[in-house]
Amino acid sequence: MFTIAVPTLLMVPATLFICGLKNTEKNTSVKPKTENAGISDLFKRAFKNRSYIFIVLGFFTCGFHMALITNHLPTQITSYGMSSDTTAAIFSVYGVATMIGAFLVGIMCSKFKMKNVL
Repeated sequence: MFTIAVPTLLMVPATLFICGLKNTEKNTSVKPKTENAGISDLFKRAFKNRSYIFIVLGFFTCGFHMALITNHLPTQITSYGMSSDTTAAIFSVYGVATMIGAFLVGIMCSKFKMKNVL
């Protein structure tokens, strides 16, 4: 946990530094429409946007599948009498396949329209 916590904590001052530089830029002529909007207004506008709904559904589906796989697959595999080493190998293959898929989709998105790839 410390391996992850230390870099995460170091990102806080870096983020504050970067955001501080962004706020002091001279070119602030274009301001977003939602600068003074309340949180309820932002949610209303977001849920009226078809793209936002699709992206939320996509992330929910992906997160649900990842949680299901990581929580239930190891116990399912071991309940069939396979060893922990086999379970680790299966997860390794799954992880490598996920990385290759993400890489290939990234290449395809650079050549074709993203909406068609997805």
